[in-house]
Amino acid sequence: MPAISPGNPTKVSLQLAHVDYTVSVGSDLLEKTAALIEEHSDIRSTRAVIVSDETVAPLYAEPVIASLEAAGIEVNLVTVPAGEASKSMERVTEVCRAMLQAGLDRKSFLVALGGGVVGDLAGFAAAIFQRGIPCVQIPTTIVSQVDRSV
Repeated sequence: MPAISPGNPTKVSLQLAHVDYTVSVGSDLLEKTAALIEEHSDIRSTRAVIVSDETVAPLYAEPVIASLEAAGIEVNLVTVPAGEASKSMERVTEVCRAMLQAGLDRKSFLVALGGGVVGDLAGFAAAIFQRGIPCVQIPTTIVSQVDRSV
């Protein structure tokens, strides 16, 4: 893999049995969230919800929100407690209610900003909301980066 330079992601193409996709790896990419979503997906929505936890949100949510809002996307942040206990139907219900209150519909998308618990929680909520909406994964731990890339 070539050296990673700030703001210029290295793109890794993955080809699995039923899906091909690209993973962007780099530094200073949170500020480019909207551009990366547009470049790597067919998501064209004006509404999104970011799911994060109480540890990660204060550290990383602001540049993601700013990037999406600058692209004309209305964003709501849902913060859940950190830890395995947040992988529960109670939290899934909380996230889905927040998505409804934010006016999300089948054309909207969810962003998972955090480690494995947040990625699993947001992925499940996106899968069941209105028969499924896209979920953009922004993993923030090494384990979740490996897990989410495959």
